[in-house]
Amino acid sequence: MTAHGPVFERVGDHPPLFFLHIPKTSGSAQNAVIQSIWGEAALVHAESWFNEIRFGRRALIHADAVSGHIAFSDWLASGLNKTYPAATVLRDPWERLVSHLNWMDRFNHGIDPGTRDRLPARHIRVVDALAEVEIDDAKSVARMRDRLTEAGDIQLFDNLQVRMTVPVRLERRHAVSEAHVSEALESLRGFAFVASAREQAAVAAWLASHAGANQVPVPRDTPVNPARSSRVRVDNAQAREALRTWWMHDHDLVQAALPRRAGVVALFSKIVGRPARHG
Repeated sequence: MTAHGPVFERVGDHPPLFFLHIPKTSGSAQNAVIQSIWGEAALVHAESWFNEIRFGRRALIHADAVSGHIAFSDWLASGLNKTYPAATVLRDPWERLVSHLNWMDRFNHGIDPGTRDRLPARHIRVVDALAEVEIDDAKSVARMRDRLTEAGDIQLFDNLQVRMTVPVRLERRHAVSEAHVSEALESLRGFAFVASAREQAAVAAWLASHAGANQVPVPRDTPVNPARSSRVRVDNAQAREALRTWWMHDHDLVQAALPRRAGVVALFSKIVGRPARHG
């Protein structure tokens, strides 16, 4: 509930769900599963409507499953957490950051020019900074990091998994700190389900069980958004070290929330009411 009234209301045909889609954590694959299970009662890419409805610029939307790039702090502020239990997927922090950097760098290679024209100024500055960086030069990468930090344009990259799961909103210029890791972990403890991006089958099985579906959809085995740059590589040790401050707190969160594969399976089994199997 907001000052302008509710944002989303249930259709009532399926159990409710909020899937917190953290960018570049394979959430698009989960969206496909959610749409397959919930059908017309599913709303994906909900970030496109969330603020429009919150601020009274359009009417509420009815949906039983809502998925979007919506910070958990905003979800809490809307009061929707009382109706929709939350689930999310976490990813190896450096892999996520590399994917996000390459996703933004696509605009420097003539990919998706129409979208570039609609980007806000702060995102254009990120794209321009990526165009100028020598990605294999640690000093050049550090200069890019400092330039974006000083401009307050770090929101897209700075420990985004912590940033999107803390209970109190972090302003765009506010860097994530070690203290925020504990706050984010406490938020995740209240989620109905949290899993690794590598556990696609377990995530699909939980979604089906939560919805009471008779069949478990098969997760996609190909990238949903393949159009991107490949300039930043996971094996680029120099860039990884230069950008450590942008992923180190995410690393601590992921290690605490998903300490081992057996732990992920145990969490999944506990929720759907089956005994955990280890081995």
